[in-house]
Amino acid sequence: MEIKKSFGLFFLLLIVVAVEERTMIQTVEAKTCNVPSGSFKGGCIGSTGSLQCARVCSRIEGLLGGGCKGVQCLCTKVC
Repeated sequence: MEIKKSFGLFFLLLIVVAVEERTMIQTVEAKTCNVPSGSFKGGCIGSTGSLQCARVCSRIEGLLGGGCKGVQCLCTKVC
C-alpha cells in the first residue's frame, strides 16, 4: 500500500517539475521583413501567381517564403 502512495507522490512531483520547466522556456521570434524577389518572372496575378512567388522565394532564393503584394513578388526573410 505504501509503495502505491510513494509512486503516486513521485508521479505528482514529476508532473509539477515538468510544468515548471515548460513555463520557464522562453520563445524568441525572429523579426522578418519583405524584400522584392530578384528571380521571380511572370505575373503576380491571383492565387497561382502568389504560389509561384512563394516557391521562387523559398526554393530558388533560399528565403522563408513570399507572396504577391499588388503586382510585385515580395520574399520574406529574417532581418
